[in-house]
Amino acid sequence: RSGSPVATLDRADLAEVRRRLAGRRPPRLVDVRGAGEREVGVIPGSIGVALGDLVDWAAAASREDPVIVQCHAGSRAVIGASVLVGRGFANVTPMTGGYDAWTAAGLPVLTPAPS
Repeated sequence: RSGSPVATLDRADLAEVRRRLAGRRPPRLVDVRGAGEREVGVIPGSIGVALGDLVDWAAAASREDPVIVQCHAGSRAVIGASVLVGRGFANVTPMTGGYDAWTAAGLPVLTPAPS
């Protein structure tokens, strides 16, 4: 109704995310889960930026680098990717399945050291 353009985001499943991360120019993997969720474990190489902090992170990040946004199961990844696209990021993809899919596939995770 507003006349603003509507954009769609192509999502990447686990196989596609793994392929991109193994490529010559791997994307930034941005984990938009909260700190408490990240305490359980993280995907190696991911950058933890809670969804509520994403706008601040985006202000200082390169808009040219490819980004994959990941959360626990996939829904917040779409929201986070939309936020980044709205901030001028050119190459953003939400990951379907999120951390749940990663761990269900038996892929490596980093967990905090015991205290």
